[in-house]
Amino acid sequence: MSGQISEKICRSLVQTLKIPLFRGVNYETAVEIISYFEKKQYQLNDTIVRYGDPGDEMFIIVSGEAAVKVSGITVHTFGPGDIIGEVCLINEKSKRTATILSASSKLILLSINRFGYDEIRRNMPLIIETLTKNIGIMISEKLEMANNVITTKQNEIQAERESSKELLSIKEGSILTRLKAILNFGK
Repeated sequence: MSGQISEKICRSLVQTLKIPLFRGVNYETAVEIISYFEKKQYQLNDTIVRYGDPGDEMFIIVSGEAAVKVSGITVHTFGPGDIIGEVCLINEKSKRTATILSASSKLILLSINRFGYDEIRRNMPLIIETLTKNIGIMISEKLEMANNVITTKQNEIQAERESSKELLSIKEGSILTRLKAILNFGK
């Protein structure tokens, strides 16, 4: 299901969701920008975007949650006010870096494709610099989050390796002690 968004809903969304795309943008301008978006609705486990597909649409989550999956594993969940797919609006050649599924029985998104973003660029040229800067900040924050997840996983793997080495060392020592006892038996 998709459709245009009324001005009343645009105003409500700007007031209730803290949308990072609109940092430094006044209320009236944010309402006008949202009017370029389209409402979309997804059911549980519906695919929103698929890894490797060309990217041409950005989404703002209005309600519900979206799960980010990489190699079939959920690596993050986004909720109301979060933005997904922003890279495609500033890089025409971008491909989706993950598969994103609806993690709610009813996920409502606002979407804008590259053509809609270009329309904002033509009609509101003074604001596009702020939006592009905010997209850059969002990408940076997501990269930092991903880096933290990777570092945490690396540390867990290293700790597990160390634990395994210690366990192996204990087992080897125990086996050597028993072997020595067996060899010394009867001397």
